Amino acid sequence: MDCGGGPTFGNVTFDLQRNFVWDQKSHVSNNSWAPLNDAEAIRNCITEYNGVGFLVISGEAVYDEDGSFREWHVDLCGGESDYSRRNRDRGAPRRRRKKEFIPNRFLAFRFESTDELQRARSDGWVKGFQEGMRNSDGSPRRAKVMVNLDQIPDQSIINDLRR
Repeated sequence: MDCGGGPTFGNVTFDLQRNFVWDQKSHVSNNSWAPLNDAEAIRNCITEYNGVGFLVISGEAVYDEDGSFREWHVDLCGGESDYSRRNRDRGAPRRRRKKEFIPNRFLAFRFESTDELQRARSDGWVKGFQEGMRNSDGSPRRAKVMVNLDQIPDQSIINDLRR
């Protein structure tokens, strides 16, 4: 059985697949709400693979306050991207970059069915976001799903390790 990447739905490729499909997320723990992935891709994965799990690593971020990491990263990538140039030209503020991540929690949870996902929404520990938003090129942005990491019921949690 392949332990490589997981299935793809549209533009979303889930990270791992063996006995189950898993998606890994890193989350800065200054907020209990963590983005997961494209809502339609999650629903399709649950339907086709009898569920999807999420492996969330939360921690503290150290931000690039002086811009040295950004400068190094831009040089590494061969220069400023067209997207960054357009944002600069229109006067948009630069996105703060994280130069370090210090993990303090590992959480694994799973949705076994679309009914369970819908129940999580009804119970308030899952919600949608980016609904009706647009990408930088003006195209519609796909709706995504967020989870409140501190409100996941015990029966959905597989493991919760805190440092």
